[in-house]
Amino acid sequence: MAPDTADHVEILIDCRPTNARVYEKGQAAFYVSVAMAVDPRSGFLFSVDIAPPREEDQKTVEAARNALQAVRDQMPAARITFAVRQERVGAALAAAFGDDPVTVATTCDFGPWDEAYISLDERMGSGTGVIPHLWRGDITEAEVARFHDAAARFYRARPWRLLSDLDPVELPDPTPSRGQTMVTVVMGSSGIARGVALFRSMRDYQTTMAGEQPRTTTFVSFERLAKIPHTLAAEAEEHGWTVVNKSAFPALTTSGGAKLSGANGDEVRRATAALELIASAVEFGRIMTDRKHAARETYGPPEEE
Repeated sequence: MAPDTADHVEILIDCRPTNARVYEKGQAAFYVSVAMAVDPRSGFLFSVDIAPPREEDQKTVEAARNALQAVRDQMPAARITFAVRQERVGAALAAAFGDDPVTVATTCDFGPWDEAYISLDERMGSGTGVIPHLWRGDITEAEVARFHDAAARFYRARPWRLLSDLDPVELPDPTPSRGQTMVTVVMGSSGIARGVALFRSMRDYQTTMAGEQPRTTTFVSFERLAKIPHTLAAEAEEHGWTVVNKSAFPALTTSGGAKLSGANGDEVRRATAALELIASAVEFGRIMTDRKHAARETYGPPEEE
């Protein structure tokens, strides 16, 4: 996409669900979305529209019209590009502005829009500021689906019955930007928080066990669906990702104050690898145990030499 010049203006435009729940007398509570038009250079908000359910496209077009008018009031001859992240949004704008000399293009560079969204979402009372996985642009839908499948498999394997945080497992890092290996431990043997913790190295694990703060730790925990921000739950429901039950939604967090969706695409891929390896090890161990029991029942105990 061409950079902004004196006669060209780019406007980031999108509509996303928020974590703000609205209650109206005589109606069931619902979550609202927000349509925003943002200047990518300054982060200036050209337009903001709150969208009730089933009015997202309409409000997106309204936000775009308001932004377009604001720009043309100051720069009548400017060429306008609406930058969108979703094809659906682009189609709605193309249909609405078909007779107008504007361009609709796709981009993943939505940093200023995301920042404005987080700020607005927090001011609306949710206090979460969550960016769902696929909004980040650094991971695919198939990779997030695999993470959910791995988390469900891990949860059903119940490895916390066999392993604890005293049993570190070193495994290859699938994204070796931080090193060739990583260390994971299983949480839940004490019956409190079930999941895994991921460390950059054995040294970081040892630092944690000594009661000190490591550089970075990633956690996968299983939370009640009621505690999961609406934006994350809605994303999982939209794509049909695996969730074991309403008490076991896989939540990915990182240390250092990161929020629930703060882990980036690489962290999701690392977590997936750890969950799959541990689940496989537990499943294999149980298969071998079952085979030994079956052999004992068929042939009796092994003879002593």
